[in-house]
Amino acid sequence: MNEQSPVRHDERPVPAFGSMHWPDRGPRWRIALTYGWRHGRRVHPHRPERFTDWIQWRKLYDRDPRMPGLADKLAVKAHVAEMLGPEWVTPTLWHGSALPAHVPWAPPFVVKSRHGSNQCAFVRAGREDWAAIRSEARRWMRAPYGALLDEWLYRHIPRGLLVEPFLGEGGELPVDYKIYVFGGRAECVKVDRNREHGHWRAIYDLDWKPIWAPEGWRDPPPPASLKEMIRAAEKLANGFDFVRVDFYEIDDRPRFGEMTFYPGSGLSPLPDHLDFWLGSLWTKAHAGRAVEPRAAPAIARPRPAPASATESCTTHHGELIQGGLRRNGGIRPALVTFPRRDRVATCRLDLFETDRLEVHPQCNSKALKAARIALDRFGRPRATGRLTLTSGVETGLGLGSSTADVVSAIRACASALGVTPTAEEMAAIAVEAELAVDPLMFESQALLFAPRSGEVIEDWGDWYPDYTIFSCNLAEEGMRIDTLLLSPAYSAEEADRFEEIVAMARTGFRGRDPALIAAAATRSAVLNQSRVPLPRFAALQRLAQEAGALGVQLAHSGVVGGVLLDPKDSGLEDKIALLVAGWQRLGGMGFELFNTQMGAGAAEVRSVA
Repeated sequence: MNEQSPVRHDERPVPAFGSMHWPDRGPRWRIALTYGWRHGRRVHPHRPERFTDWIQWRKLYDRDPRMPGLADKLAVKAHVAEMLGPEWVTPTLWHGSALPAHVPWAPPFVVKSRHGSNQCAFVRAGREDWAAIRSEARRWMRAPYGALLDEWLYRHIPRGLLVEPFLGEGGELPVDYKIYVFGGRAECVKVDRNREHGHWRAIYDLDWKPIWAPEGWRDPPPPASLKEMIRAAEKLANGFDFVRVDFYEIDDRPRFGEMTFYPGSGLSPLPDHLDFWLGSLWTKAHAGRAVEPRAAPAIARPRPAPASATESCTTHHGELIQGGLRRNGGIRPALVTFPRRDRVATCRLDLFETDRLEVHPQCNSKALKAARIALDRFGRPRATGRLTLTSGVETGLGLGSSTADVVSAIRACASALGVTPTAEEMAAIAVEAELAVDPLMFESQALLFAPRSGEVIEDWGDWYPDYTIFSCNLAEEGMRIDTLLLSPAYSAEEADRFEEIVAMARTGFRGRDPALIAAAATRSAVLNQSRVPLPRFAALQRLAQEAGALGVQLAHSGVVGGVLLDPKDSGLEDKIALLVAGWQRLGGMGFELFNTQMGAGAAEVRSVA
C-alpha cells in the first residue's frame, strides 16, 4: 500500500498517494451545495466519517495520477489483461472519436464513451435509430464529463468512443457485481439487476449474507465465480484506500466491468448505518490500519408493510421572526415558526397493487413527490397506492399548509413501512420535495431554522409563550402568495437588522419573556413589509397599539397577521372588543381568535367570518 497520512480532526487530511491538492473556493462551494441539496445535511470533506463524505474528500483532494488511466474504459483493459489475463476482458470491436455513418457490426453490441459514466447505447436487434445514437455519441464527445460534480479524474481521460459485444442474454443486461475494496481488502458486494426496468440493488457480505436490501428482494444465489471476483478485485485495487471494482458473470466465468473511484459521486442516498459503516472502513484504510473485523453490522430488514397508515402534522400561523443571517461570508435565510397546534394536516396512505402512486386532491404534488422520495429511502421504491390528504388550513395564506401536507405524507409512508425516521431525515426529504420548508417535523417549538436546507441553526428549547391571537387577513380578497416565487436573498442592511431581532428573540425565549418575544416579532413584521407589503398591516399595527397588545406577527411569505395578547390579562375581553370594533370599521374580511396552547381537536376561542 502507498504511504498515507491518518485523518486527524485538528487538521485537513493529507491526500492519498502523496498528491497534495488544495482546491479553490469554487469546487468547495459547489460540492457543499450539491451534497446539501441531495442529502439535506452539511458535507464534511475535511473530517469525513460517512462514506459519502469520503467521496467528496476524494473529489477535492485526491489527485492520484493512477486513477484516470484505471477509470478509462479503453485503457484499463490492457492493465486488467496484464494483471488477470485476457479472458477477463470484454473485447473491443472498435474505438475512435466518431461513429461511422452506417452500422458495420452485427448486433447485439454496445456503444459507450471511454471518458464518462452511464454513457452507453444498446443495439440489440439492429432496428435501433442509428442516427439518434450517433447524435447522442457526438454529445458525449462535446461535453467535458465530471466537471459539474468536480470529479477531477475524468478531465484527464481522452474523450473517445468504443464498441463492445453485448454481454446479456435475451436482450437483458447482465447482473452487476460491484465489490467494495478498502486498503486492498474486499469488504462487501453490491448487486445491481434490472437496471433498465425497475432497478433493484442489495448489498451482501463476502459470505453472501445480506447487509442491506429493499423489502421484497429475493436473495439470488451468489455467482459461481464470486471467490475469483473477490481475489481479482483485491489484486486490482491494491495500493488504494478505496476503489469499487465491478464484474459480470458470463457462462459461470467472471468478466471485468470497470473500476470506480467516485461511486454515485457520493450523492446517492445511503441509510445512515451503511454510510457510517462504509465510511469507517475507508477511514481505517486511509490511515493504513488493518480493517478488522471483516463482519458488517447486523441490520434488520424492514417489516412487511400494512395495508394503510394515517399520520398528521400540525400547521402554523406564519412566523414569529424571519430574515437573513450572516453566515460563512454569505446571508442565510432563517426563521422561527409560530406554531398552531389546533390545526392539522392529515394523510392516509393505502398501499395496494396499482400501476402508480397517486394523490388526492391532485393539486398536492409536493406531498406526492415527498412520498415517492420517502418510500425510496425507506426501502420500497416501487410501492404503489393512494395518498389522501385533508388539510386544516387554506393554501397560499402562509399558514404552513404545504409543509404540513409533506410531513404528514412522509410520516404516513414511514408508518406504513414500520420505520421511524428522525426529524432531520424528514426535513431532508421535505426540502428535496418542496425546496423551502418549515420546521413542523421537529418536536421542539423554539427553533431558529434554515428553511432552504432543513437544518436547525439554534434550538431555544421546548418552552413557548402563551398568547391569545387575534388573526386576520391583511391582503385584498383572493390574494395568495407562492413562497417559492419570493426571492430568498436578503440585503446586508436587512441582515444587520435581523441579527438584532434574533438576539432579542433568543433572549426572550431563554428568559421566558413573552413581551420581549412579541417585540421581536413586531420588529420582524415591520422589516418584512419592504419585501411583502400587505395593505392592512399598518392599520392592524395601530389597532394593536390602541388596544394595548403585546405586539403583532405575520406570515412573512403569506397574507395573514396576528395581534399578540396576554391571555392572563384581566382586561383581555375589553382589548378583544376594541380590536373587533376597529377591524370591522376598516372593512376587514373577518377574524379569528385562538390560543397558542390549544392542542389539536380543542374548541376554538371564537371564529367570525
